[in-house]
Amino acid sequence: MLMTRDEFSKRVDTEVQESKVSYFDAIMICANQNGIEPELAAKLCNKIIRQMLQSEAEDLNLVERSARLPL
Repeated sequence: MLMTRDEFSKRVDTEVQESKVSYFDAIMICANQNGIEPELAAKLCNKIIRQMLQSEAEDLNLVERSARLPL
């Protein structure tokens, strides 16, 4: 069953909240549970999920930090 971007992103958010896992892990869990390839899962993530994933990767020094406004 093919999921919409909203459905997949909602499941990822729910997984993060309930299981207390990272967004990356939640994406992989949801992809595996629904038989979705990681490449397709990346396309199903909405902008907010992508931003959270970017932030996690920056915190782990996996990618170079992007410019952010101080909050």
